Amino acid sequence: MGKIHEQMTLQTKQKLHDACIHLMEERGIHGVSIQALTSVTGLNRGTFYLHYTDKFDLLSQIQERLLDGLQNCLNKIEPLDGFMYIKNGDPYPAIIQMFTYFGQEANAFKVLLGPNGDPSFSKKVKTLYKKTILAKLLKEMAKQNTNHYFNSKENQLNNYFLSFMTSAIFGVIEEWLANDAKESPEEMGKIHLSIIQMIRSQLIRS
Repeated sequence: MGKIHEQMTLQTKQKLHDACIHLMEERGIHGVSIQALTSVTGLNRGTFYLHYTDKFDLLSQIQERLLDGLQNCLNKIEPLDGFMYIKNGDPYPAIIQMFTYFGQEANAFKVLLGPNGDPSFSKKVKTLYKKTILAKLLKEMAKQNTNHYFNSKENQLNNYFLSFMTSAIFGVIEEWLANDAKESPEEMGKIHLSIIQMIRSQLIRS
């Protein structure tokens, strides 16, 4: 009985999550209301308030779920491993997994990052990206540039470099989502790491 109830709860939350994203796509967050959510899902207000305090609580939980899934993907990415795969002409499984995840949640990410979405969500995703694979990349570059500006922990360039790389690489993901994720995760994995490799090779030579 407990499992059945849990399953029903998950299904109810998924309906509300999907409805929220659908309404945001059409109207933006200010056009989302409890009445609209219950109308789209066929649920009553009592059921909504059983799970969420208001629409902002619902939106927060949607974002938290998406960010947790992305965090799990990013934790598995090691830039050095990725470069070895690219060097051998092979796709890097961890990057493919990340793009597969983006593809599975494409509509939610597209809406939340789009003009009718939540500007704070973009910042959260970029911060997550910056603190994981790009921080690892910066550390690896510092090791290969013993007399280079990257090896100074106190140099402000490190922070600006991470911000630059975050915007550049995340721009690739946003463009892919905006174009309805036409390329496969495998294709995007190669594009993603190739761009990082190009930037990395230029900086290491400088």
